[in-house]
Amino acid sequence: MLDIALERSAAQLRAHGVIPPAGWRAILERTLRRPLTELSVAEPDDLIQAYFLSMDGKWDDVTTLVFLEAVSELFTQHAAALKPSFVRLRKNQFMTRIVLGRRLASRYFHEGRRRVDRPDTRDSGAWLLRRSFDVTASIIDRDERAQPPTLRTMTSQMATSAAHVARTMPRDDPARIDLLRAGLTRSAQAEEYGDVTADHDGYALELALRLHEVTGEPLRPGTRAAAVRLSDQHNSSAQTLLGDVAHADAVVAMGSGDPVGMVTQLREAISRYDNAIALPHHERSADIGYQLSKRGRSHALLYERATDADGGRDTFHLDRALADWGDPRTIPHRTSAELARLLLARARLATARADTTAARQDVEAAAQLLVGGDTDDQTRERLSAQELADTLESALDDRDLDAVLAGIAKARALPVAAAVPAGSLVKAVVWSRNDLAAESWRELAEAVLDRIEVDIAHPSLTLTARGHVRGHAATLARAIHLPASSPAGMERALHLSREHLVAGVTVSAAAYDGASKAAAAVAALRSPTTEAADEDQLGLWHDTLLWGVSALTAQSRTRTTVRERFDIPACAARVVDAADHLLDLTGDTTYFDSAADAVALAETLTSVDAIAPTRNRLSRQPAPPAPSPTRDRSRRASLPAGPAQQFRHAPASPVYDAWRALSDADAATGPAAAQRRRQAAELFASLADSTDRTLGGKARGGDRGVATASDPYGLTRQIVVLKRVDHATARREHGALTSLSDWLSAAEPPATWTAPDPLGVVQVSPSDSVLVMRRLPGHTLAHHLFEHLDDRTPDPQRYFAAAVEALADFHTALPAAQRPAEDVAGTFARAAAQLTQNREAAEPNGRFTKLLTDAPAVTKKDAHAGNWLWSAAAGGLILLDVEGSTTRPALLELATLTDDLPLLGLDPAGWSTRMAWAEAYLHRLPEDSRVDPSEVRSRLEAALLHVAVIGSARTRRGGPGTSSRGLRFRSYQSAHYGHVIAHLAADATDPSVRNTAADLLH
Repeated sequence: MLDIALERSAAQLRAHGVIPPAGWRAILERTLRRPLTELSVAEPDDLIQAYFLSMDGKWDDVTTLVFLEAVSELFTQHAAALKPSFVRLRKNQFMTRIVLGRRLASRYFHEGRRRVDRPDTRDSGAWLLRRSFDVTASIIDRDERAQPPTLRTMTSQMATSAAHVARTMPRDDPARIDLLRAGLTRSAQAEEYGDVTADHDGYALELALRLHEVTGEPLRPGTRAAAVRLSDQHNSSAQTLLGDVAHADAVVAMGSGDPVGMVTQLREAISRYDNAIALPHHERSADIGYQLSKRGRSHALLYERATDADGGRDTFHLDRALADWGDPRTIPHRTSAELARLLLARARLATARADTTAARQDVEAAAQLLVGGDTDDQTRERLSAQELADTLESALDDRDLDAVLAGIAKARALPVAAAVPAGSLVKAVVWSRNDLAAESWRELAEAVLDRIEVDIAHPSLTLTARGHVRGHAATLARAIHLPASSPAGMERALHLSREHLVAGVTVSAAAYDGASKAAAAVAALRSPTTEAADEDQLGLWHDTLLWGVSALTAQSRTRTTVRERFDIPACAARVVDAADHLLDLTGDTTYFDSAADAVALAETLTSVDAIAPTRNRLSRQPAPPAPSPTRDRSRRASLPAGPAQQFRHAPASPVYDAWRALSDADAATGPAAAQRRRQAAELFASLADSTDRTLGGKARGGDRGVATASDPYGLTRQIVVLKRVDHATARREHGALTSLSDWLSAAEPPATWTAPDPLGVVQVSPSDSVLVMRRLPGHTLAHHLFEHLDDRTPDPQRYFAAAVEALADFHTALPAAQRPAEDVAGTFARAAAQLTQNREAAEPNGRFTKLLTDAPAVTKKDAHAGNWLWSAAAGGLILLDVEGSTTRPALLELATLTDDLPLLGLDPAGWSTRMAWAEAYLHRLPEDSRVDPSEVRSRLEAALLHVAVIGSARTRRGGPGTSSRGLRFRSYQSAHYGHVIAHLAADATDPSVRNTAADLLH
């Protein structure tokens, strides 16, 4: 009978790829000292004694498994018949079976571990480890005599087995999830019994991470100790696991609405993966393809989910993700759809900067990833696009979800040579939304959107047809990502919407409305960090307003008896909201002219009652302030002269109280005025976390950043700026503004510029304060120059000439003493390294560095054109952003003002103006801050190159902009940086500047 059981045991092993060695029977018989055919349950004493004799056998693991599995079968099936013999032989039958189970599980484990890491024996190794897990599970909770060392070994082997077996199972297999949970439980028990080895920690984390990947559950608290212990292990596998832990924590933070935690953990993950990839690898190290794929996924999440301080996304992470995922070794560890999604994102950026060749290459690569296979074979096997369209329409008519989903799957699988039926496909996907789980629908919709976007440049389609494909893609993108989604998703909806509008096809009112919604959604996502909005931020609200007006205009021209395809009252309200934002950001009331026209048009298209709430909101528009040709120097320089406008009667509210307090402060004098200014500052600061739209700006509760508010009641005719920063920064900037105010009051002759009026610093959290200040409305110098570049306004050089003098005054009023120097050479080198592989360019020569840095220092103004306002109400220039925590070389500050945008030509006339401005600037500085006249041109050239290199690196990482204005503005700016570098490489008068610039181009 043992002989038969042995054959069954050997056959089972062979069936799973575990082949017993030749002569295994003879090996057993030599140790047992009798033929195997003589051992059976019929002679129980001999069978039991043979088992105990086997403990002295020096057998290989497979032979041992054959024997122990057979004996275990007989001892289990014939337990009652064998009991008298165990008693007679004075053996404990229960413990004999327990120990037999331990031996069997241990042999399964060790043979499985030898096999599981080798590709040719991986499957058999996994089966052996599963058997080890199951056998141990059958005895461990009944093994009452096991001591802690034995239990530690058993539970540790179970956890290790579970980890290895789970690697071989389908990701979402319910049995795999159960195994991972059981493995984690046994891992925790092993640690209780004293196993804190690096191997134990590694498997504990692996089990927790694999469970997180499937279920999204946070890592169990017990696994944190393992991560802490592993942090001291400087090997590739340990660093990979620590990267995985950080990545998992980032995903949990993302799901719980913690963007700061997400970014922190993703950066930690990238750092760990960097270490893992750089460290030596051996056969048991984590696969480098896996490491690259996870690092790429971390970069991808940072690009898609994180925004910088200005609300933009860093294309550095997009480029790094594509570089990692483009490595062939990552193919088993990432999906083609993931890589295609990023390629399409890069193609959209290329399209935005008019690089059609790069865009087409990325779209074609994405198309091959999404479809793949042999085009001719697929063409024969798939329905034609028209047939698929008909099939989808029929399924929709029948409301047959299964047929709709089948049609969508067939359309997605069409070869690249055949354009998909985009209209029917989008209709089908949108229709299926209510019948699918939200996450399942989003996954399906995003996959379909990727496939449709591939066809935007399809060579077989006419220009008109391509325009319609853009429209269908935009419709689906908005359905997926609006009203709120990831930054990447919302920007994708905006990009596709804009591409549709400019595609040269007839655009419906609903399409304009959809584009307006997309622009508003992205605009609301942005939180300003500067005191004046940049052109991209303004442009988003411009797009919202103009496209909303276009929607209502288009609807008025196509009046039918069919119900409108978009929400007219919501569109009108959005237009007024955009005008509201633009008023808050600029103080410009002219936007309300367009808003009023839109509301009037909406009232002709739908019920007047439906538009009434929006009509009422128009009353928020204040009367424009009267210009102040003279300045009363006994008052703050930024206050307008003349009586305040009679305020409108308004219901009491916190916002009204704040503006009323500020108006009262202006009317008071002496200590009462100071007290009321402080009260007004506290009232405004209390609104810094408010989401009340009447506050103005884009305040986001708890976020550091800037909110601006224009007076909705006509009490002061000014803009209040709430700048939430850390305590030290708030106090430093308040002090700087106060010093500037004192300097302006004493200046002879009177200065031609003003600065914001600081009302106070109010602490709003343990770490943050709000600096409350006010100023008159106006547009930035960058805005005025942009309008000129677009041929809408005269050349604003006179504004910049005034800013040159104001910059010198600023540096005179705030001396550089006791401020640390900014590392301008280091920032140049880091930026240059992003632009070129030329090491010499990233490590400039000593003469160039000396020109750049070895010069009189002034307090940093950050003097670019976005930090100055020209205000008609103030009758001149308003200086912004005076934090001044570091120093910079004087001419670098000047170059930042003059050459961050294409204000001056690079021809002799342009250089003549630069040199004249430099002379005027230096002449107004104190003598100890002036530059040797013979060095001005060389130092100014070095400063221009610094501005161009830093700007080029910034625009490359920040992308081409998101709004229509932002795209054009960034295009002007990027082109200017490139022209400056090329000009200096060819024509710089200083050889060191010329050589450094030339290195950048090579």
